[in-house]
Amino acid sequence: MSNIKKSRLRLNQKIEVRKDPDPVFFKSSIQELEDDTLSVTVPVRVGQRLMLQPGDRVRVQFVVDDASYYFDTTMLARKRSNQVALFVLARPSVLARVQRRDFVRFPAALNVIYQLLAQTDAAPEAHKGKTVDLSAGGVQIASSFRPAPGDKVQLTLLLEDKHLPELHERGEVAWSYWDDWLKMARFGVRFTDISEAERERIMTYIFSCMRRRPQV
Repeated sequence: MSNIKKSRLRLNQKIEVRKDPDPVFFKSSIQELEDDTLSVTVPVRVGQRLMLQPGDRVRVQFVVDDASYYFDTTMLARKRSNQVALFVLARPSVLARVQRRDFVRFPAALNVIYQLLAQTDAAPEAHKGKTVDLSAGGVQIASSFRPAPGDKVQLTLLLEDKHLPELHERGEVAWSYWDDWLKMARFGVRFTDISEAERERIMTYIFSCMRRRPQV
């Protein structure tokens, strides 16, 4: 990662925001830019708003061309501008640039089938779910079945791309919890046996989706 001047930020820029330590990002956009602050729309994800209080620590990420940037900052206040509710964030002095190999995370609802790799001869049961987001380092999944952190899994991801229709990977569950909003389990899987060629193919797929995605 490297530091970039904050001039990369611009009005109406599409961004994603998460509240520490929650790993889930919500969509937003920059509406006002001042020397020391930026005001953003209330972040939203599948109809749910991210509620922040002054003093909350947040991470903001966004994409420009084929690079992703992020910064950590503090929510300062709430305000209204032209009847639109905004959150005022402290503006960072520098941004961190995430290289392609550092695994940009992209919100994506893709079908996934996964099996727990138990230490027995019995055939593992297959479970179905939907991805919440995807990176070349791992995937977040929503499903009715909740595995435990440390579980080893075999994944089949059904990608919407003619060049990469399916992805078969092994991984380890890094964290899991029950999502009261979705009424489903949420868990993150870290890929453990992925090749560099497969990582690059996933990153190409993610950046292609980012370029096609409409602005917030």
